[in-house]
Amino acid sequence: MTHKYVIGLSLLVAAVTTSGCTENKVAALQDGAAADASKAAEHGGKEHRTVKVGAGLSFTHDMPTGTLQPGGSYSTTVKIVHGYTGGTLSLTANADDGLTLGARQTAMQLAKGSAASWTIPFKTSANGVYYINMVGTVTKADGASEARAYSIRVEVGDQSRQQKPALKEVILPAEEQISE
Repeated sequence: MTHKYVIGLSLLVAAVTTSGCTENKVAALQDGAAADASKAAEHGGKEHRTVKVGAGLSFTHDMPTGTLQPGGSYSTTVKIVHGYTGGTLSLTANADDGLTLGARQTAMQLAKGSAASWTIPFKTSANGVYYINMVGTVTKADGASEARAYSIRVEVGDQSRQQKPALKEVILPAEEQISE
């Protein structure tokens, strides 16, 4: 089993080395360092980026101030910024057990330069940490759709007094066979 990892690492190093990177760059990749603007120049001006596939939506939210109490009624306002010139934005939400949502879906037309907002009323039932999970789906004029997910953390009660469960060690039986 160890041989597979050594071969895999050797192949990775060989691939990076043959793609025009130097030994210093291989070390930087192994350390998990991100490529910054100065390194982009070393790669012929190409910038290294990770692109997250999905709708061009950016979410933020406002929560009530203070400690949320069990049995209370509250609301959160979600603000959605987009870069679309048109289309329809459909929003759906669901929540963990412990929260009851007053609104589960809405839809609105998008216009260039506009932002959208959605107020979601909810009720709490018990102390704990819960999540309101949302999905925003943009349907463009050509019928194509793109989606983006967003979650809102909701803390009910004083979480500073909540004890975290202790980590416990789990030992699983295993048999190893090394074949060459």
